[in-house]
Amino acid sequence: EKNQCGDPPTVHHAEHDGDKSLKGYPNGHMLDYRCKKGFSARRDSVFRAWCVGGGVWVGPNMTCSHAGCPLLPQIENGRVEILPPSMIASKAQYSCFQGFHLAGRATRTCRPDGTWDGMEPSCERGK
Repeated sequence: EKNQCGDPPTVHHAEHDGDKSLKGYPNGHMLDYRCKKGFSARRDSVFRAWCVGGGVWVGPNMTCSHAGCPLLPQIENGRVEILPPSMIASKAQYSCFQGFHLAGRATRTCRPDGTWDGMEPSCERGK
């Protein structure tokens, strides 16, 4: 039928809020998508699909990738390196520039909930 759309677009590692048992959606129908647990999409993604008529869906435009932790800011008089970048269980390794020593833990781990464990260390001038 021209006044409805068929199956909505599939997005890897995401699901929509529509009734999965429906065979067609009426013109003007909107579906909201979200990434499954452990995955995230960029904030500027399009998380919605519209049935615009003629059987055509527009959107969503999103890529769900392994949720990682946010980038950590560089520390004064030192640096932080994250390996592998932005993945669950990645490690942040802190080091200080010559003449400074690290106060605090040198490594932090990205937890499954997307947060870093521990506290940010600091680099203090050597005595």
